[in-house]
Amino acid sequence: MYGCVSSYVLLFSTESHFEQYEFEVEDGIGTVVRCIGYGQLERVIQCELDEASVWKDLKEKTRLLALIMPCKTLPKGKDATQCLVQYKFYSAPIVTDLRSVTCVVGRVPRGKTWAIVDRSNDQARTEFTSRLGRTLGGTPGMEELEKLEDDDYDYVY
Repeated sequence: MYGCVSSYVLLFSTESHFEQYEFEVEDGIGTVVRCIGYGQLERVIQCELDEASVWKDLKEKTRLLALIMPCKTLPKGKDATQCLVQYKFYSAPIVTDLRSVTCVVGRVPRGKTWAIVDRSNDQARTEFTSRLGRTLGGTPGMEELEKLEDDDYDYVY
């Protein structure tokens, strides 16, 4: 059996924390496509992984996970900085790496739906900073983050 050795809830809030997050999916012809999602951040969970080989390079590491209630947006997967994106309902909750959260967004009522207010740009994104004084700027690539030890960076919003 493998899994988390221990986990701790770092953030649990009844307030609305709406976030933009990014993920990749493979389309029907094998091309990887970057998608944008919006949702309510429910919890941030610190998870200590065990030594099982299934974790490969992540074994015995600490991961920060985000529990998100995704919004069922219309149009689906679109960027609210480029067009009107709204929602009325939520999908089933998901758990993803906290690094996929790219920025905090707002929402405003629009009739019987909610409109996402996303004013993010290259100057307003989640930034990962090293406790060693190194800034990785913007949304870092996985290869940049993998070079750091898990305890070397902070999440800054």
